[in-house]
This record gives sequence, structure tokens and C-alpha cells, in this order.
Amino acid sequence: MVVRLGENGVEKTSLHPEVPVACSSSTSVQSDMCMANSTVSKAAFKEQGETFYDRAEKASDVPIMTFNYASISDLSACANDTTVDIMGVCKLVGDLSIVVLSDKKELTRRDITLVDRSSTEVSLTLWGLTAETFDGVGNPIVAANGCCVSNFNGVTVSGGDIVINPDLDLAHELREWWDTEGSDMATVSITVQVTSSKKRKRSVNSYNYYVNKMNKFKQDQKECDPEVVLDMISVRATWKEFSKEKKAEIKREAENYYDLNVSSTAKDSESSSEKKNEKKKDRDRSYRRRMSDISKHEKEEKQTFIEDFEEVLNEKEQTLKKLKQLKENLEKEISDIETESNSIEKTMLDKYLKEESLKVKVKEAYSHHKQCKK
Repeated sequence: MVVRLGENGVEKTSLHPEVPVACSSSTSVQSDMCMANSTVSKAAFKEQGETFYDRAEKASDVPIMTFNYASISDLSACANDTTVDIMGVCKLVGDLSIVVLSDKKELTRRDITLVDRSSTEVSLTLWGLTAETFDGVGNPIVAANGCCVSNFNGVTVSGGDIVINPDLDLAHELREWWDTEGSDMATVSITVQVTSSKKRKRSVNSYNYYVNKMNKFKQDQKECDPEVVLDMISVRATWKEFSKEKKAEIKREAENYYDLNVSSTAKDSESSSEKKNEKKKDRDRSYRRRMSDISKHEKEEKQTFIEDFEEVLNEKEQTLKKLKQLKENLEKEISDIETESNSIEKTMLDKYLKEESLKVKVKEAYSHHKQCKK
């Protein structure tokens, strides 16, 4: 999909979503944090009741911007720190977390998983207000314009200008694909998921384990003698006196302890994650079913309205025909009355003329009789 924003508003041209799009390198992007303070986001426009494209359509002096939406499967071929435009269905939404930057500032982040018609998944990191306000209910279509590609842990993308459910042909095609077949298809992820056990294993601290062990030992003694208190000075001194072999032994013990606890926690986490995914799928199915029922109900109401309107229209047409027939009958009656009136007027005129003629003849006969009499 290519979108151009210019003086005449928004021009949209459909391209096949699976056609590979060349990735354009960007020297200004240095890390995942480069997109953290993006000034254009859905949330920023949402505060004013506008979308990214509504703002673009109203502007008259906006420079032309072109969005080339690449297929997610093509991101593997992109170099590190490349800027790309992608669009996909939000399949999974991660929890909100806080990242502490080098200047001690805290920044919120959230990882979401996008998938497109190539059946390929990728992790997209959202930052700041965009991460806090993002809502993945109903598997929305997410367009990330100008996001940064990273080759850490496979392929991940970060930041960019985020637009939710854009009014574009590609977005409508993705929605139709997801609702009809995409949600049930098997997908391949190009992002490597780091398990929590690996993270825990790197953070094992033998000294902390030793302190916790001694603290637990003192707590067991405290049940018999409440005045027993852990002396940290003595604990630190004892730790310093340990040989390297002893410390290595305690470290192995700590790693074994954490491995056992982490594997159990990982199993619980996987089980919990599966339950969450099942609940989310049920929720999404229920949402799609509800939207389908609403759409069906709206179509039925529309059809009922059309039928009622056509019925009223037919009644009006019948009434109009009757009025036209009545008009014709009245015009005919008026014409007949006018003809009859003309005929009566002519008869009366003829009668009047005969009477006048008779009067003249009587008068002449009387006059002649009078002359003869003289």
C-alpha cells in the first residue's frame, strides 16, 4: 500500500501486500529508543478527536510523505537500524513495563505481536503514551510508519508513528483475511523469544543466595529464641574468609536452586499464558460473533425499512393513480356540462329569434289589416 499526503489531501493506491518492498536505510536511527518520543501517534491525535489521516487531509501545506508497507516476512532481509513501514493484525499484547534509561529517567514500553497475510509474526515495541493507551481488544489493524528494525533476538521493530485501524484498502484486506482464515492459521515468528529461565540464570548472585540461606537459618532459630538476629557484619566477614572453591560451590548450589524454581515457575507461566491465550481467543471469537450479530441485525433493520418504504411508496402511487383518474372524470363531466350548456344557449337563442320574427309578422299583418279597413 502506498499512501501519499500532499496539497490535495490523501491519495491512496493499492499494491499487493505480499510484493517485497525494498528497505530504506536511515542514518538518524541509532537504537530502539530512537522512536520512543515520536510526536505523531494515534493517542496524540485521539486527544483532539482526529486521526493521522484526518489531520493530513485538513492540512494545506503538508509535505508529501510516502508509506511503503512491507510484508513482515521481508523484514528478515533488512539491515539493522533500517526504517520501514509495516501493517499487520495485532495478535498478542504484552504487559506494560518500565525501562530505566542511562540518565535515570523511566520510560514505559509494551511489546505487541503483529502478523500479516504472509503468516509471519514480528514483535513491535511501543513506547510512552502510545504503549500506555494501546488497547488490543478485537485484534485491531496496526500501521507502524517509520519504525526501526533491530536484529537483536531475531528481528524486532520499534517505535514509529502508530495508527490503529487506518481507513486504507490494505487494512480492510487484512481485516477480511484475519476474520475469515488468518486467526486459525499457523504462523512463523521472526522474533526470538528469550525465556525467563535464561534471564534468571544470568542474574544468579551467590552472595545474595548465601545471605538468604543464613537469614532462613536464623529465622528457624528465632522460633526457639526470639532474640536471635542476623548479624550482617559477621555474615560479610565469613563470606570474605571463604575460599574460591567454597564460593564456587555456593554459586553452583544457587544456580541449581534457581533452575529448579525457574523451571517450575516457567511451567506455571506457560500454563497461565496458555490459559490467557485461550481466554483471549474466546473473547475475540465472542467479539467477532457479537459484531457479526450486530451487522446482521443492522442488515435486517435496513431490509425491513426498505420493504416498509416500498410499501408506503406503492400506496402513494396507487393513491396518485386514483386522483389522476378522478381528475380525468371531473374534466370529462365539466366538458359534458359545457357542451350541454352551449346547446341550451343555442336553443334559447333560436327560440328568441323565432319569437321576434313572429312579433314582426303580427305587427305587419295588423298594420295591413288596418289599412284595408280604411
